[in-house]
Amino acid sequence: MLGRGSKSKDKYEISKLTDIYGADLSFSTGREMTRVHLSTISKNLDAVVEILDEILQEPAFSELELERLKSNTIARLKQEEDYPQKIAAREISRIIYPENHPYYVLSVEDRIKAIESISIVEIKEFYKKYYNPNTLYVAVVGDLDKEKALAVKERLFANWNNVELDSNSNVKPEIANVSVKEPVERVINKPDKTQTEIILAHSGEIDRSHPDYYALLLANYALGGSALSSRLGTAVRDESGFVYNIRSSFEATLGAGAFKVTLGCNPKNVEAAITLTKKVIADFLKEGISETELEVTKSYFTGSFAVRTLASNQDITETFSQMQVYELGSDYIKTYADRINSISLEQVREAARKYLHPDKLNTVIVGPEL
Repeated sequence: MLGRGSKSKDKYEISKLTDIYGADLSFSTGREMTRVHLSTISKNLDAVVEILDEILQEPAFSELELERLKSNTIARLKQEEDYPQKIAAREISRIIYPENHPYYVLSVEDRIKAIESISIVEIKEFYKKYYNPNTLYVAVVGDLDKEKALAVKERLFANWNNVELDSNSNVKPEIANVSVKEPVERVINKPDKTQTEIILAHSGEIDRSHPDYYALLLANYALGGSALSSRLGTAVRDESGFVYNIRSSFEATLGAGAFKVTLGCNPKNVEAAITLTKKVIADFLKEGISETELEVTKSYFTGSFAVRTLASNQDITETFSQMQVYELGSDYIKTYADRINSISLEQVREAARKYLHPDKLNTVIVGPEL
């Protein structure tokens, strides 16, 4: 709703002004945080800051725009059932996490009911309660000095929602770990599809600030994080031809997300692909990462760091934001390579064995009838 106008300017006027100023103003939200993004050429910064200030201080929160937004959002949600990957991701979350957990995903029907029930009064109350400087992190990158950056921050946020800052109120949410349970399998038939999408997953224990994060990062890349040279890619895709694609990942943000393996394959190969995937993971844990794999993996992470995280101003602001939110330290950029290179072979092997459990992988299969 913040992107849909202020009390004195509707969304079309704001869009026209941002076009004139060569600017972008956007608002996005995820399961753990909300982002406000501003970019513009330096000479127009003050004018664009004025627009954003107006939006933040006096959002329109129009009844009409809320109904339009509800309609658009519900239409997008209904399309979810056409995408097997989205269905699989939703269903695996519903197996792993309890209903009161932030990583649990409601059914499409429940989300639609929730959206339909929201009133403009609730929107305003939610904004007043949760959108304020108490839990705010700011990252600024561009052609401006420290004094100018601080002035912009002061202009936008000092009196935002008229909240008195409390040094004890800036507390990150505590997201509980979920224990690894006995695995469950769920098959969802989609007769109109020709490819089967599969997710194998179990709950995790590693958040972004965990001391074992880097060791597991390296282990996962060698196992299935690399699209070209991973164990899973080589064995299950290249050598056996059972899948079109396969990747492993683990989610580590404010909370410990799931370890996942995603596969796309011909329906006739489902059983063989799942069996081989679990075997490759088990063999990886038994044998451990090799010296060569570790060297290649470290080289990738250190060599691509600048390209992945510092290639543009927006990339740098995202990196700065992560440094603050996850308390990575002000020296994170300078010390990243040392952090990666300091991880030993045994640390990587131990992390893999400790946090990856092929015998506990839940399974969701979405596609034509097997």
